[in-house]
Amino acid sequence: MGTTYLMRTNERNTGLGFIVLNAEGDNFIILAPGANSLFSPAHVDKAAERIGQSQVVVTQLEIPVATAVYAMQLGKQAGAVTILNPAPAAPVPPQAFANIDIVTPNHTELRILLGREPDDPTDSKDFM
Repeated sequence: MGTTYLMRTNERNTGLGFIVLNAEGDNFIILAPGANSLFSPAHVDKAAERIGQSQVVVTQLEIPVATAVYAMQLGKQAGAVTILNPAPAAPVPPQAFANIDIVTPNHTELRILLGREPDDPTDSKDFM
C-alpha cells in the first residue's frame, strides 16, 4: 500500500505536536494541526475500497472528529474491528460509539469523552 493514499496540499504545512513534561511530571501536548485539519470524510471515501478489505481500522483525533467518526463508520460497515485513540482529547458524539469497538483513552481523554473537565478531581471509576 505504501503511500497510495498520501495527499499533498499547498494550503497548510504538515501537522505537528510537541509533548511537554512539567516539573510535577505531568505532560501536555502543544498541537498545531496544520494540514491534518483539512482531512475530510471525502478523503476517507477515496480509501473506502481499502477500508472495505481491512480487518482493523484505527484512527485518532489529530484529524477532525467528524472525519474520524466517518472512518469508524466505514470500518464497522466493512466488518472490521474499529479502534479509536481519542487523542488529542476532544468530545466525540455519543452516537459514534455504536461504530467503535475499542477506545484507548488516557485519564484526561476519558474525562473529556464523558463530558467532564480535563482536571476534574473525581476518580475516573466514579464516572461510570
